[in-house]
Amino acid sequence: MVERYGPTPPTCISEGKIFQVLLNLFVNACDSIDQQGIVEVSVDHDTTANELVITVKDTGGGIRPEDVPQLFDPFFTTKRGEGEGDKPSHLGLGLPESRDIVRGYGGDIKVDSVPGQGATFTVRLPVRPTPAGAKPAETAGSAMPEQGTPILVVDDDALMRFWLTRHLEEEGYKVTAVNNGGAAIAACDKASFPYVFLDLLMPGELDGVATLRKIKKTQPDARVIIISAFARDTIPEDCLDAAHAVLKKPFGVSELARAFAGEDTPA
Repeated sequence: MVERYGPTPPTCISEGKIFQVLLNLFVNACDSIDQQGIVEVSVDHDTTANELVITVKDTGGGIRPEDVPQLFDPFFTTKRGEGEGDKPSHLGLGLPESRDIVRGYGGDIKVDSVPGQGATFTVRLPVRPTPAGAKPAETAGSAMPEQGTPILVVDDDALMRFWLTRHLEEEGYKVTAVNNGGAAIAACDKASFPYVFLDLLMPGELDGVATLRKIKKTQPDARVIIISAFARDTIPEDCLDAAHAVLKKPFGVSELARAFAGEDTPA
């Protein structure tokens, strides 16, 4: 990873939302280089347009010209699992989600790529001052578990799993992180987890919904915090009843604190 950050003015944007945009771009870049190339990240200020310019560039295989117009279409993906024929290994929702977030702030996201020479994603966001009278986000520190509490993180997204695990460990918790439902059930068979962060949209036979139901059978007192990119009305009713909270992607540190307190993030 090569990083370069130029001088930039402060701008008003959700920490969780910009994190999700960068996470999606990093996932694509890391998948493209397959641990063999380089990912470059830069942040600059275009003073003429008064925009923040974020670029994520990789040295991977690039994108076929015929695929570029569809990159931001929901469920379109160029990623395939090894040994699985034409079966996609990703759901194809990261880039559409990123574009919706960026456009929601009046910006845009574009890609330039030459097959065999990698790809460059460029995010442009207008600089927005903090609204007058805005108050800092409140945290639910009193509802946070005691340090040393075991927590299970279940998410097939490697970067999301890494970020969530790192943050929880920095807060002093004992974190077990797994990438699928089967591993989550195996972990629950070996240890007790007062809190479980569970991505509801995982591929495979044991998806997030099935995993939640199994966990609640073996550990009924576990406080399961559902992680989902979709609205509450897409989640089965029994899962909502069993969940401690619903944490809607994208989210940041303040939303994590509220989830521990049993508060859902806004839809």
